[in-house]
Amino acid sequence: MRNEELFVCPPYLERVMTRLTDAGHAAFAVGGAVRDCLLGREPHDYDLTTSATPDEMAAVFSDMRTIPTGIAHGTLTVLSDGNPIEITTFRVDGGYSDGRHPDAVSFSRRLDDDLSRRDFTVNALAWSRETGIVDLFGGIADLRAGVIRAVGEPTLRFTEDALRILRAFRFAARLGFSIENETLCAAVRLKDRLSLISAERIASELCGLLCAPHPAPALTQMKDAGILSLVLGVEIPNENISLISRLPDTARLEVRLGALLRGTAEPQKTLKGLKLSNKIISDATEISTAQLPAKHSDRALRRFASRYATAREILLLCEDESALAHFDSVMAQSPPLSISQLAVGGRELSDAGIAQSKELGEVLAVLLDTVIDDPCKNTADALLATARKYMESKK
Repeated sequence: MRNEELFVCPPYLERVMTRLTDAGHAAFAVGGAVRDCLLGREPHDYDLTTSATPDEMAAVFSDMRTIPTGIAHGTLTVLSDGNPIEITTFRVDGGYSDGRHPDAVSFSRRLDDDLSRRDFTVNALAWSRETGIVDLFGGIADLRAGVIRAVGEPTLRFTEDALRILRAFRFAARLGFSIENETLCAAVRLKDRLSLISAERIASELCGLLCAPHPAPALTQMKDAGILSLVLGVEIPNENISLISRLPDTARLEVRLGALLRGTAEPQKTLKGLKLSNKIISDATEISTAQLPAKHSDRALRRFASRYATAREILLLCEDESALAHFDSVMAQSPPLSISQLAVGGRELSDAGIAQSKELGEVLAVLLDTVIDDPCKNTADALLATARKYMESKK
């Protein structure tokens, strides 16, 4: 099969590319969409690169809805049949004095200028109807070999943008590839430059890696290279990486983070350092610090579920699949697990003269404990009787 036949160009993308070429400009699909098509995967989105300047692009698409995503860097987003397509002018980047962003961008009329500035060979592939696949740096060979390799000199690529170090590991985890030796050595040698990268960008790459299909080998390489402890500020036990490899594909990010940090000192502090959302921090901290139930009786599992909002996900950390199945069976009975699910509340206790306001919380806690032990006792009569007995015992 010819390479150009491997790229599937949807009609809405074809229309945008044709607009540009009819106006006398070169236009190529580029990057991840081309890579994924060659791997037999469906692209999530499509990016184009073109010889047209931003002003020329604006003229070509004057009758279509556009978004000035990054005009200063030559990027315009065009909506075609409701699908956003990011189009960027061929460009050459200037120096990277902050180790992350180019100090200046100059536009070019040459595709090779644009492809040569990209991070990895598998992302430096382009396609047009006229040329088929354009592969200037051996990206197709690296796809076949399952290798992540920097475009050109890896030291230069990582010196320009240190975030590419983490991107190499994320792509390896996503694609199930290995990192080519020179590229890996440069990443390890320049790892201290990650201090130039914001916590938010580091978190984005790390979370993407954790949720990728093959996280364990990449995490192991990062740990052995000292990169994982550098970005997290804490050493990760080998068993935690093994634990992540056993998680189901459907496991949420919070579970993966909790597994990664399980048993480490101050996981909440680590998560806050990554500037994650409060909900992710809360759930991942709970998962990383929770004590797994010593017993798997119905009563023990109800008590466990009452204590932890993420109880089922915590049980994913067990190697005992029967415990998870048992938990699901117990939860299918919809047992009362919180005070709000009790058959009586503070008002009923007050109206019955059983407890005053300062005592209500204590009594309700006793009643919850009672119904967790025996859900059949979650009736108004039974709970009021239990409350009276408890208050009598205190006299």
